[in-house]
Amino acid sequence: MLRRSGMWLSSRVCVVGRHERVYYVACGGPGLLVDCGSEATYADNLRMLEADGVDVSSVKAILVTHEHFDHIGAIGRAKADLGCAVISHALAAPPIETGDRLVTASEIAFLGVNVPFLAAKVDERVDEGDRIRLGDLELTVHHLPGHTQGGAAYMFEGNLTVGDTVYSQGGIGWPDIHWGSCLSDHRDSLKKIAGLRPKMILPGHGDAFAFKESIVEEALSKIDLLETVGVPEAGVRPAPRRPLGEAGRTIRLPLGHLARTR
Repeated sequence: MLRRSGMWLSSRVCVVGRHERVYYVACGGPGLLVDCGSEATYADNLRMLEADGVDVSSVKAILVTHEHFDHIGAIGRAKADLGCAVISHALAAPPIETGDRLVTASEIAFLGVNVPFLAAKVDERVDEGDRIRLGDLELTVHHLPGHTQGGAAYMFEGNLTVGDTVYSQGGIGWPDIHWGSCLSDHRDSLKKIAGLRPKMILPGHGDAFAFKESIVEEALSKIDLLETVGVPEAGVRPAPRRPLGEAGRTIRLPLGHLARTR
């Protein structure tokens, strides 16, 4: 189980968070965050990282897994505090920049949810096949729509961050029309994960876990069940994909216009 002070999963990766998971990835001096947490949890997440020996001033970018407030509700504050870039899938960028209350799930009227979402400018919009380089590490971007349209995974050295696409027991993120969930997209994204065959999966909630086909199969069975009971998807179309054959880009960090002066 995750300790209050966080946990180093390897010499590269430290995970913190009491509800959502935030990952620090060491890149040979500089580092990255995958998500940052909500306005309610962000400060605790930084304190836990520092308690585990992370120099948070080394963070050059926050990589966004998807648009939801519990994962990135403090993104505007984090960007200002850390002086770093924000990188997200192109489809996640508009709600991040506008703070869209429905798409970010920061307002869910029938559940009484009404929490802050601190919007931020997205500095780089990435898509399938793009690469992010920092220090001695390269990460590959994979588009994982389904739970939201702008879901993105980042793969490095056999590790794959997946947001709310799949959890350790084969669970999946809650689908809802308000944030553009699409069950057929989610099925495709699960199959993509199976095809990538990562060594370790780093989810947005719960514990990191070794990839097993049986976990993906369990998640796929949940998609089948939701389709059977008729989860409403009216008006939700599959997310647009990068055209086949279009080459990915390489984003080199730190970005020049955001370079630290301290």
